[in-house]
Amino acid sequence: MTELRWLARTAMLRVRDMSRLALLLAVSVVILSFNFGSRLLLTNDDTRFPVMARDVLAHGHWLLPALPDGQPHLAKPPLVVWLMTLASWPTGSVSVRTAVLPSLLEALGVVLVTYWIGRRLFNPNVGLVGGLVTFTTVGVFSLAHSAMPDMALLLALTSAMAAYVAMEFDGLRTWLSRSMPSLASHPWPKALQDCFHSPSSSSIRSSPMASRD
Repeated sequence: MTELRWLARTAMLRVRDMSRLALLLAVSVVILSFNFGSRLLLTNDDTRFPVMARDVLAHGHWLLPALPDGQPHLAKPPLVVWLMTLASWPTGSVSVRTAVLPSLLEALGVVLVTYWIGRRLFNPNVGLVGGLVTFTTVGVFSLAHSAMPDMALLLALTSAMAAYVAMEFDGLRTWLSRSMPSLASHPWPKALQDCFHSPSSSSIRSSPMASRD
């Protein structure tokens, strides 16, 4: 009987978590997609990456996307250009909507990762509030309609924080630490192992948050 109660309680908690996540995702999609595709790409920064995506579609310059003058743009990695190209592939042309679609999806990713961090460190309610705060900020809403790589960078940084939380509180750090000796002959794994065993990470590991589910 006790086991059945535990299973029922666990199932109820999972349903509540999924309900919170579904609510957060639905509301964030509605808010972030408001006036989607209505932004005018007027500045050099707004048009630089869509123009390079158009070059990839037209000439296949995947590794070195070029500007209208034919010069490859080497200042930033081409990941954002690739994402715009993939979003524009079905229509065969780059439009405002296909140019900013990757940023919109990345903003949704930031919201979901923020929810997970709050849920893992504290509880699902904190994760829900954190996600709501995230997509209602002016910066996130503005960059979700931008054709620049800022939202991709924000998603990468937020994911890095989530990876750190997973390593510290979900046992991944122990797994990585045990796998490090097999690569001990190389200098960079030793440096990473030292980071995993640094005093700062140990102090965080022993914090009350580490015991939360």
